[in-house]
Amino acid sequence: FEFTHTPDSTGVSLAVPVQLTPSPDLVVQSVTIPDTVEEASTMDVSWTVLNQGVATATGPWVDNIQLIPTSGNGAPISLGTFTYNQSLDPGITYTRTQEVRIPKHIDGSYRLRITTNSGGSVYEYGAAANNDVAVSSNVVQIILAPRPDLQVTSITVPDAVTAGTNASVS
Repeated sequence: FEFTHTPDSTGVSLAVPVQLTPSPDLVVQSVTIPDTVEEASTMDVSWTVLNQGVATATGPWVDNIQLIPTSGNGAPISLGTFTYNQSLDPGITYTRTQEVRIPKHIDGSYRLRITTNSGGSVYEYGAAANNDVAVSSNVVQIILAPRPDLQVTSITVPDAVTAGTNASVS
């Protein structure tokens, strides 16, 4: 405790130059989906990720897949997350194909949104951190699965029933 001598305990150095480390830049280059799929079934999804940055992207990072309603109504539907565990040098791509399950009880037109480096585990500087999302150019039409149509074909009841007794109906 210096009490009266506290102002002399600080100092300022000369400027120190700081240079940013070169950054990777992961972008989803393409997305491939089928034209139609039935609810509660599976579909194959393929996407290609390019490192268009100047540094190697060192894994792992996560690719996130979502269905987006083309109507603009409704929340995105998550179809899964997939981890990429390798490094990706500048100018190099990887293509991944995954089988994903379509939820029950949805139908209509959807696009697929792929987000690479979801959660930002790979450092990307500046604008490179904001270009990790791609939406499929084509639309997948999700159709309802055929439903059973149960119908009563015959009923057998007794001709008369006494009050307070049991009756057999088939």
